[in-house]
Amino acid sequence: MEQKQIIISGGGICGLACALAASQAGYSVQVLEKSATVEKLGAGLQLGPNAVRALQALGAWDAVSVHCRSPSHIQMMDAKSGKTVRQVNLGEFETKYGAPYRVIHRADLHQSLLACALKDGKIDVQLGQAVVEFSEDANGVRVNVEDGSEINGIGFIAADGIGSPSRRLFQPTANLVDHGMVFHRAELVPGKNDDAVRLWMGPNCHMVQYDVGQTAQRNLIFITQKNVSPRDAALSLCDDVQSLVADVKSWTAWPSLSVQPSASWSTDRSIMLGDAAHGTLPFLAQGAAMALEDAAWLLNSLRANNDIAQAFSNHKLRLIRTKKLHNASLRQGKIYHLSGPMAVARNLALATMPEFVFSKQLNWIYSHEEGQMKP
Repeated sequence: MEQKQIIISGGGICGLACALAASQAGYSVQVLEKSATVEKLGAGLQLGPNAVRALQALGAWDAVSVHCRSPSHIQMMDAKSGKTVRQVNLGEFETKYGAPYRVIHRADLHQSLLACALKDGKIDVQLGQAVVEFSEDANGVRVNVEDGSEINGIGFIAADGIGSPSRRLFQPTANLVDHGMVFHRAELVPGKNDDAVRLWMGPNCHMVQYDVGQTAQRNLIFITQKNVSPRDAALSLCDDVQSLVADVKSWTAWPSLSVQPSASWSTDRSIMLGDAAHGTLPFLAQGAAMALEDAAWLLNSLRANNDIAQAFSNHKLRLIRTKKLHNASLRQGKIYHLSGPMAVARNLALATMPEFVFSKQLNWIYSHEEGQMKP
């Protein structure tokens, strides 16, 4: 009898979500995570309606939702003048898109997915187990682990993040692209709860703020050019931005990396998913959402195809959608970072744009649901 075990490299958001998908589709799952411990790492995440629907499909939304906050609106701000350019009412999203807009700490999302996986009798999560290499033939896959052991299964999923060691085995010539910016992340304890997501658009920089967690920690991410600190970037910005930056004792810096889009993510019995396949810049707040959508796609494809090779190769629409999202994120970042007359024109366009035109620019992102035959 064919062994129905899928092996997943990576115990992060994508890896655990894919484990839940494979289990629901009837497979046993072995998750191999190179870190020896599960730590509370990361910062805030925005979960649009498409991400929420994916979590619902995976059966994880009830566990995740209790850790979410419900912002009432997004304010797009001019970071130099401090004035509101446009406000987006998030309370209407559930009616409009069939699911709400939420924010959460990345660690809370990860811990919720891990809890769901540990409760699932078909999922085994192994920490401190780094995948060294894998091979496949007509009978299955063999995964070699750093401790010298070999694990066999019917299929292999590389969900090991943007720095994926497995990517070279799928796409030997694929490169990480450095976009010349730095993502500075920090958390503050605010004096009062704030139910807004604020996007501060400045010259060659921008900052996003919103509260996460039950204790309402203020999540900040400040994107600057390389060799420019948040404090230096804020010197020409409004008092509100300068005040937020001044309250931060330390920032955690991350490089602005993305994965060069490729023509395929899979071989016969193996596939890359999540940031390993299509890591992009977070200017549309869709990085985690794309990983969750991948898992929802995986669930549908495994259910629809008894043959693992057919299930893994059936990802053309995911290729199209994630590449479209990648390109749109790059454009959005350039818009946020405009300066001078171009920034004035941007603000005017955003302020005067009819609501149906503005909504149309978001609909393709938030209306998406895996299983629909469109990217």
